[in-house]
Amino acid sequence: GTTRRRGGDDPPPLFEGQGRPSATATPSLFDEGTEEPEAEAAPAFDPATVDLATLEKAARNDDLPIVVDFWAPWCGPCRQMAPQYQTAAQALQGQVRLVKLNTEAHPNAGAKYRIRGIPTMAVFSNGKERARQSGAMPSQAIVSWITAHT
Repeated sequence: GTTRRRGGDDPPPLFEGQGRPSATATPSLFDEGTEEPEAEAAPAFDPATVDLATLEKAARNDDLPIVVDFWAPWCGPCRQMAPQYQTAAQALQGQVRLVKLNTEAHPNAGAKYRIRGIPTMAVFSNGKERARQSGAMPSQAIVSWITAHT
């Protein structure tokens, strides 16, 4: 007989629980359970954008561990992970400081930290890099990874 492979050739979803892309799929994943008005929540949980000098100063002087998302606007997986990273920032607020560094706008930072692929997250505390992870991850995995390395 013939074997049906309908749908079997589709790539697996990037994030758990995510099906085929649609105009409504992404917002519904992130909007569930949010009761606070957006105007209040957005500034507190939006990871700050930093440059190399700011990152170096914060990594040395900040009392909280710093997690940096090295990314670029042309990177599809980076754009897919952005809302996941923001959700992780909200979950870890007050414990860890999550920031983003655009490697296209700041190529010297990518070179200094030897970023070979993006997205890459790195944990810094007391001025030293403590851990690094490359590849897009869902928010729960980001939180687990950061918690394990801070």
